[in-house]
Amino acid sequence: MIVEFLGLPSSGKSTLVNALLTKLASDGWNHTSLEALERKNVKIKPILRKNAIARHSYRRDQIDALYPDFNALANGVLARFPQQKAMFIQGLTEYVIAEEMSRDVGLVCMHEGPWHRLLYGLSNAPDFVISDALESLSDYAAPDAVAHLCATPEQSLEGITNRMRKRNVANPERKAIQRHGSIAKLQNRNDMMQAAVDYLSSKGTKVVKLEAFSPLDEMLSELYGSLDLSSARVKTYV
Repeated sequence: MIVEFLGLPSSGKSTLVNALLTKLASDGWNHTSLEALERKNVKIKPILRKNAIARHSYRRDQIDALYPDFNALANGVLARFPQQKAMFIQGLTEYVIAEEMSRDVGLVCMHEGPWHRLLYGLSNAPDFVISDALESLSDYAAPDAVAHLCATPEQSLEGITNRMRKRNVANPERKAIQRHGSIAKLQNRNDMMQAAVDYLSSKGTKVVKLEAFSPLDEMLSELYGSLDLSSARVKTYV
């Protein structure tokens, strides 16, 4: 089972993922996060060895050889959004790896997974149209479940600013906008994310909507109770 976490910046994705992984471990379930896999040297298939995700773009030939449909799918999206090439390749390759891992581990949690990265890239594409973007991704592999942390652009920008302020960043308000965009830009990203969540739901992905900034225990309880953990297996890469 693959669970991806979607939400605007500073909506609490990392905090919720860590809480979920802690509870899963305490309850004896086998699981891993994509971030944990980044720190391993895991053989996915004989000619593909995973080290750092940043190197994915240099392994297109390996990915193409293992997954023939990858090239056609990548080219279909890149024809519309060529400036997002690196983001797309990285996102799709992450999903390929997560899919392989889920067969052994049983549950893979991704808090900055392929849909997160792709939506971020596409929402930054000049004059992007949501319907066109989703059409381009129509054959893209969908996670089994999505935890959607719902927040307004205003809440997101405030959270980013507060986080930078805690790190003693100079001019936190300006730096927050420089890094993640204005309210309008965050709204574009939010619209894209909502459309993608609706699209994934129509494809059979289980969507768990959570109110960002709610008490962590409440969000964790709701998410944990919504997951199908029947696929947990004995092998783990944590």
